[in-house]
Amino acid sequence: MNILIVQNSAKTTWSFREYPIRRLIDNGHSVSVVCIHDCQESIDKLVKIGVNVVSLQPQNHFKKALGLTKLVRRVVSEHDIDVIMCHFVTTFLLAYPALWLFRKKTILFIEGLGTLLYRSKAFAKVVRLLAKPGFRRVFMNNDEYRILGSGEDLVLGGIGLDLNKYTLQKKHKKALFSMVFAGRLISDKGIYEAVEILRGLLARHVDVQLDIFGDIYPANPTSLSKEQLDILKREFGDRIQFHGYVSDLQDELVKADLLLLPSRHEGFPVVVMEASASGTPSLVFDVPGCRDAVQNGINGIVVPLGDVALATKKVADLIDLSDKEYQAFSERCVVYARVNYDANDKFNAVSRIL
Repeated sequence: MNILIVQNSAKTTWSFREYPIRRLIDNGHSVSVVCIHDCQESIDKLVKIGVNVVSLQPQNHFKKALGLTKLVRRVVSEHDIDVIMCHFVTTFLLAYPALWLFRKKTILFIEGLGTLLYRSKAFAKVVRLLAKPGFRRVFMNNDEYRILGSGEDLVLGGIGLDLNKYTLQKKHKKALFSMVFAGRLISDKGIYEAVEILRGLLARHVDVQLDIFGDIYPANPTSLSKEQLDILKREFGDRIQFHGYVSDLQDELVKADLLLLPSRHEGFPVVVMEASASGTPSLVFDVPGCRDAVQNGINGIVVPLGDVALATKKVADLIDLSDKEYQAFSERCVVYARVNYDANDKFNAVSRIL
């Protein structure tokens, strides 16, 4: 079978599709990728494992849409493509003319609707209409299925992890409780709430540190600025650390005592899956994607959206657990990940609709 993957980024294609692409190739399928050329290293890695990569240089949305549409049509024709896998609503909208033409071949993966689709019923209705006729659809969470889905669609519950990369280690709660935040430093990702939780814990005289992995995003008006980072560093000293973007967080999540992810919405947060597989519980708000990824008391803590006071109390309660109680929580995270986040299970579920 000849399979085409369409995605709006070479970098995320490699980061999030490596496992299923390798499995497809191992099973004898031919894999092509049409993507935006935003990372030469990722393209080189894809080519090395046998992928035919056709990329488009980053440019404005109109030229990007026109370019992706032309490339999809060309690759489908030249390589006699049997199945197209399109990841993310943004990619789908950009390449829509070509995907509509080959809609009977296309599987649309909905992996996060974004702020606009959650806030605009009109825009959600447009996407629902565009995505309905003839496309097979795979959703990551139940909220997005409810907004855009129908009875024949698959709810996958995350892309999964290669669990062979994770080994069970007995975790001991450290004297200096370590929290990790991962994501862009913008409002939707919950960076302001994460800082407030740290502030509240220190006001309780709790021995805690927050390690932040992610960059500012100047194009977003809600992003922290460089000046704000300096202010926070002066306020918190060594209790807050800004590490910038890190491509692989596995070692950091193994060392951490808690993943702090007070995001306003997610498709299905990979970092929660990684934290659970590492034995690290997650604290999230009760919002789309996050409530699908975290079962309260099993692999983390779920609190109402925006309730920083309760979130702070829940973290303080976690810190007050005995080492034995914390270890039991950590072990529940690992068991939950092994039952629910195996990439092999996710691959098999998608394979059944190819």
